Amino acid sequence: MDSARHWLFAVLEHSNIVIIVSTGAAILYTKSPTFAYFGFGGLACSLSAKAVKLLLKQARPANSQRLSYGMPSTHSSTSAYFATVVTLCSLLRPFHDSLLPRGVTDADIPFYVRLIPPAVMTSLGALVTLSRVWLGHHTYEQVGGGWVFGLLFGALWWNIWTNLGM
Repeated sequence: MDSARHWLFAVLEHSNIVIIVSTGAAILYTKSPTFAYFGFGGLACSLSAKAVKLLLKQARPANSQRLSYGMPSTHSSTSAYFATVVTLCSLLRPFHDSLLPRGVTDADIPFYVRLIPPAVMTSLGALVTLSRVWLGHHTYEQVGGGWVFGLLFGALWWNIWTNLGM
């Protein structure tokens, strides 16, 4: 059990790399402008959260080895951003053709299947968010602030996309 926990915390410690690689793989696999747009949004969310950190200048927990400011958590912001846009895309947009089995159309997909991507992304996002506290990098306030920031950024990014008629 300890080795499994050690492996999980090692992955969570480097969740930013996992998110970057997963997003890049999704963009390359689908060749979709939608995936590229929302992938770029993840980067914009992360950079915006870092800018807000510089404005707020809230220290991290005393036991943290990190030197940057803590509010809002960038990992939490980006996790919440992806949970938000995946939820909106899954519920309000057709599934991309590359994600459907051959011969299956979006109309063939039962509604409950649309709930799977948001459930997975929200669960993974919550795990990444909580791990930032467990690993001593942030307080609950900082990850909560990050989650709110990412949720609002995701809603804004979605709104820009839909208002552009994409």
